[in-house]
Amino acid sequence: MRKSLAALWGAILTGLLAAASPVAAQDAPIPRLYPPTGFERAYTGKSPETLTREAQVADSFAAACDAGDLTGCTALGTAFETGKGRPQNRPVAELLYRQACEGEAAEGCYRLGKLLRVADDRRDWGQTAPLFVRACELGSASGCDAQANDLEAGVTGVSDPDAALALRRATCAGGSAPSCSTLAAELMRSDRSAEEQAEGLALLDRQCRAGESRDCSDATRHWIGAEGRFGPRAREYQSLGCRAGDAWVCAEIGKRALRNGIGPEARSAGVAFYARACELGQYHCEDAKAVRDEPAQRAACDLGERTACIAIGKQYTRQGGPLEDLPHGIELLSAACLTAGTAEEAQNLCETAGNLALDQATNGSDEARTAADPARIDGLYTAACAAGSNSACVNLADALWSGAILPGDQTRALALYEVLCDADYSSGCAGLRKAIRTDPGAPLLVAGGDLSPPEFSPEEIAEQRRISEEERQRKEAEENARACTTTTVEFRGVIYTDTICVQVAAVIDGFAVNIGDAPWQALLWRPEKLGRKRLTPAQRVLCGGAVIRTGWVLTAAHCLTDEGGVPVLTGGHRIRLGLYNPLADDGYTYRILRVIPHPDFQPSTFAFDVALVQYDPKGEKLGGQVYPIARIRLDPQPITARTIRARMPVYTYGWGRTALEGGAPPEELRGARLELRDLDSCTRLTSFRDKRRDAVLCAAGARGEQACFGDSGGPLITYGDAGGVPTLLGVVSAGVKCGRTSVPSRFTRIAHPQVQLWLNRVLPPAGRR
Repeated sequence: MRKSLAALWGAILTGLLAAASPVAAQDAPIPRLYPPTGFERAYTGKSPETLTREAQVADSFAAACDAGDLTGCTALGTAFETGKGRPQNRPVAELLYRQACEGEAAEGCYRLGKLLRVADDRRDWGQTAPLFVRACELGSASGCDAQANDLEAGVTGVSDPDAALALRRATCAGGSAPSCSTLAAELMRSDRSAEEQAEGLALLDRQCRAGESRDCSDATRHWIGAEGRFGPRAREYQSLGCRAGDAWVCAEIGKRALRNGIGPEARSAGVAFYARACELGQYHCEDAKAVRDEPAQRAACDLGERTACIAIGKQYTRQGGPLEDLPHGIELLSAACLTAGTAEEAQNLCETAGNLALDQATNGSDEARTAADPARIDGLYTAACAAGSNSACVNLADALWSGAILPGDQTRALALYEVLCDADYSSGCAGLRKAIRTDPGAPLLVAGGDLSPPEFSPEEIAEQRRISEEERQRKEAEENARACTTTTVEFRGVIYTDTICVQVAAVIDGFAVNIGDAPWQALLWRPEKLGRKRLTPAQRVLCGGAVIRTGWVLTAAHCLTDEGGVPVLTGGHRIRLGLYNPLADDGYTYRILRVIPHPDFQPSTFAFDVALVQYDPKGEKLGGQVYPIARIRLDPQPITARTIRARMPVYTYGWGRTALEGGAPPEELRGARLELRDLDSCTRLTSFRDKRRDAVLCAAGARGEQACFGDSGGPLITYGDAGGVPTLLGVVSAGVKCGRTSVPSRFTRIAHPQVQLWLNRVLPPAGRR
């Protein structure tokens, strides 16, 4: 950043520069008292090697700081703020940032301003604005970007978007690539002139060709929308994105070459692009190896090597994978099923092949449905069931009961259901419940422990309530203890304590949703292993979402990064649909293809906290019940046409997010009836008075029902439109507090022009995926 730009920045920011010294001007205590929530807690599952390595790096920062190097003080402050190499302690981080800022270290001023805003009320952000001014003066591009945001938001007075844009231009001209990316997005907004939009597109092109992969992705999306297809300009920018280091883009190009190309040249290109993807991101290395080894594996399989046939069969049946060839893969796994050496192998191979064959017969192409072999499907499921797979037994019983693919045989289906139910397998009992509604001769269930005596005395009722309340409080205390980290640090002779908690709450004071009443509900599902930690079924619930189009789920932008900074795109996360109990094997699971956060998402304020997740519609059945699935209508009315009035009834749904060290989600989909706040009251809560105004809806229940962080990404729905059609108004973003606090939950509003513009740019035209 050239310091010759200081004069221009000073002219733009004259009024703010009149403030007192940025560090000394604060009226609040030093250091601040920080809230336990609303801040990312340091990951607690690090390996000993990682802890040692981070501590060594932090030690070097401490030595540099002690020697008077203010850059070292800033870096040490960041170590305390993030918990990398030092205990996570924000008061100590603040003191180090203050030291650096007072010594005119630009990054120290910028990071101090960001940290103080975690503790300060939004109405007091004007007090920290001079920190960003100072950081910008000293040459911090991040400080200039933060100050531009303040100018646009009117943090210190009236919003001044022209000054904000001028500052962004100056910062970009000074050589800051992130600032240029932000400027390009600003210039390409729908309310900008044609000249400004052309300038923004040219800036994207320049940035992309200079190696900025994010700008290549933005340019690719622009040209897909402009050309109405994946045309030559979009392909050009996608190639540039791979060259710029976007691993996902390289893998996509490789997959397209393998699937659509003809001849050895196309295969060589596919292998090369996957190798490049592996170089850029280790999560693509498994695919790169599979692509590279396929010819040898195929040759070995042709020679009768069984392990090679199983390996290549699994690659061919990996839906969405680079080598997907379902018919061939099903043939290989079916053959391997017949020669399974152990019960465990039979369960795995036979059930997998049976699930895939049944799915092709049900949902595949016309050619696949015509080629379906009911006898083979029956044989695969029968073998897996006999080997001890309860889920295979249920799938076989369901297929026999329906008669849609296998010849109907309800007697055989009922016998399977009864055996499973007697073994306490819930899906077997569900099959019997279904059967008894239409078949008076169906086996009867044993009455369960959920049936209560007809009457209780008042004393017994009071005792039950007391026990239930004590159990609830005990569990809540345990969850809070597991979800919080408290550190005590002695720093320069003074002891500082800091507590940071992961949000673990779900829909507060809601109700159990009837099966099938929210068929649009999606679950963002963690992998079995996250980092080094193996997860229980309860810990795999991450966030909610809503299906808005085949292959597309709308969720919250802050849900795209899991604990420890693991991105959901590459962390093995999946989308689940058609489920009711997130802990059971209900519904389908789908591979995530892309995640697209709103370009204006601000993690610090939750502004524009909305994202799209594109998933591969070729899902996999988990083995249990599949409940109804349907997409929900997005709010069709422009923001000026829909009246938002106080106490307008709306509804939200979710399973509740469970932190890795927190409590379990409910075993059923939960809902809550909420009441909207009027827009003015919501604006007072958010302090959004710039382009973000009315980008948030606020709502809470009459008795304090809320959607907290636990239900992030879930929908806010009205049934008040013509015909009572469920309509999605917003996405669960943030519950400032949870429980009966009277503080409403916040929902990103779908009808906001900036959200509509983004949706129209990203989503393919209706009828396309």
